[in-house]
Amino acid sequence: MHQTCERTILRLRPRHTVLSNRLLSPPRMGAKNRKDDPSFRNDVIPQDSKKTDIVILVMGTTGAGKSTFINTALGDERMKVGHSLAACTTEVTPVIIDPAPGSPIPKGYRLVLVDTPGFDVSYEDDQRNLEQVTEWLDSYRKKTTIGGVIYLYNLIHGRFSGVTRRSLENIWRLCADAGLGKVVLSTTNGEGLAPEERSRRERKLAPYWTSFIDKGAAVHHFRKEANSAWELNKEFIPSPSELERASQPQIPIFPLSDAQITIERAQGDSSLTLDAAILEDCRNTDIVIPIMGPTGAGKSTFINFVLGSERMEVGHDIDSCTADLFRVVIDPIPGFPDLRDHRLVLLDTPGFDDTFVDDVEILKRIATWLAASYRQHMTVGGVLYLHDISTKRFTGTARINLQTFQHLCGGAALNKVILGTTNWGVGTTDHDRQHQQHEEEMRVEHWSPLLHQGAEVRRFLGSSASAWDILNIFLQRADNARRLSQEVDPLQIQKEVVDDRMPVRQTKAGRFLNGVRERIAKRAQTTCSIQ
Repeated sequence: MHQTCERTILRLRPRHTVLSNRLLSPPRMGAKNRKDDPSFRNDVIPQDSKKTDIVILVMGTTGAGKSTFINTALGDERMKVGHSLAACTTEVTPVIIDPAPGSPIPKGYRLVLVDTPGFDVSYEDDQRNLEQVTEWLDSYRKKTTIGGVIYLYNLIHGRFSGVTRRSLENIWRLCADAGLGKVVLSTTNGEGLAPEERSRRERKLAPYWTSFIDKGAAVHHFRKEANSAWELNKEFIPSPSELERASQPQIPIFPLSDAQITIERAQGDSSLTLDAAILEDCRNTDIVIPIMGPTGAGKSTFINFVLGSERMEVGHDIDSCTADLFRVVIDPIPGFPDLRDHRLVLLDTPGFDDTFVDDVEILKRIATWLAASYRQHMTVGGVLYLHDISTKRFTGTARINLQTFQHLCGGAALNKVILGTTNWGVGTTDHDRQHQQHEEEMRVEHWSPLLHQGAEVRRFLGSSASAWDILNIFLQRADNARRLSQEVDPLQIQKEVVDDRMPVRQTKAGRFLNGVRERIAKRAQTTCSIQ
C-alpha cells in the first residue's frame, strides 16, 4: 500500500498550479479533468518555500526514469514521461507534497520532489543543466531544508558510459557546491532482466559508486511501485531526534561564549622573502576566509558583528583604518559539530586604495600571508568581497580594486567567492529602491564576469545573524568537501607564488597593478608637460 498524501502542488514553468488530491489509490481511467477541480488556482507564489520543506533532487541521465519515479510516488501521472530519443524534462520541475495522517512525512513538513533535466540531454549540455539546478536551489533554499539527491541509473544500459560517469561527477560536484546532504543511489528497470544478469550489472556498478557509498550513500532498486518509491523517499525524512536538533537555532548566540577568540596582526611583511614567511600557530585543518574589498566597505565592521562585540577598530573618517592584515581565529567553529577539529580564520585585509600604503605593497602583504598559509596546508574555504551599496558611483578606484581581486582569485576559484553588499541601513523606501537599483546595476555591469564563473551575491544587513548567514555558506561547503574527501582549489596567487615560484610582481594581479601604476605615472608626466 503506498503512502497517502493530503495534497500536492505541481509547480511548472511558467504557470504554477495547485492540485488537491487524496492519493489513497491509483488514479482511475476517465477521472475528472484536474482543471475542473474547484481547488485549481493559478496564483502560487514561486518564493513560497518553507523552512520545513525537505527538498529531494531526482537526477540521472536521460531515460533513467526520473519522471516515472515521481509519478509512482504520487500515484498519478502528473509528470510527462518520455518514450522517444529526445529528452522529456528540460526544466527543473518541483512537486510539493503535504502529508496526510499516517504519512511518513512529519506533521508540519512538506516533501519536495524535484524532477531535473537528464544529463546528455539533446537540447542543453550537462553544464547548462547543472547551472539550472543550482540556480533553482539558490532561489529556493533560503528558507528550506535541502534533503539531498536521488540518483537513478537505468540497468538496461549495458555499459557504464562516459556520459554516466560524467553525470556522477556532476552529482558529486553539486553536493559539494550547493551544500546537499544525503545521496541515494538507485537502479531502475531491472525487472526486464534475468535475475543473474541484473545481479551482474549491479556488481559492475559497485566500483563507480564506491566514493558515494563510503560517504554514507544508501543503495536501492526502484521497482516502479509506490512502496518502492517511498522506501527511497524515507531515506531523507528526519527522525524525531533529528527534528528536535533541527528545531534548535543554528545561528550561535552572541557573544561567542563557548569559543576562544584570538585576534592578532598577521605576518604579511613583504620585506620577508616569500619562502621565509612562516605563520605561527597555524594548523592544516584551519579554514581561512579572507575578507576583502575597498577601503570603507565595512570589512572590520563585518568581523565585529561576527564576534558580537567591538573587537576590531573601525574607521569613521576619511583615512583608512586597516593598513595591516589581521587574523581572527574562532575555535571551535559554532554550529558545525563535524568541524570540531577545525578553526575558522578570518583574514581582515586592507583595501587596495589604502590611504597610507601603496597598492603594490598591499598586494605583497596579502600574497605573502596567503602563500605561507598555502605552503602550510591551510585551506581557503572561500573569499568574501564587500561592496558598500550606499556609494552612488562605481569609481575607477573601485574598478581597479575589483579587477585586482579577480586576478588574485583566478577564474577557477571564483566559485568560492561571495560578493557581499553592505550599508543597507534602515533608510526610507526611496533609499531602499536606490540601493536595490545599485545592486542590480552592479550585477549586470560590473559583477557579471564573476557571477558567470560561480560567484554569488549576498546582503550583509548589519547584524550578527546576517554575518553568520554568509559565513555559514562557506562553512557548509567546507563541511561537504571534508565529508566527500574533496580537494579544495587554492587561489590563483597562491599557485603562482608557491607552485610556480613567481615573484608577486609577475603574478597576474601584480602585473595588473604595475600596469595601473605605469599608466598613472604616464598621465601625470603628460599633465606636467602640458602645464
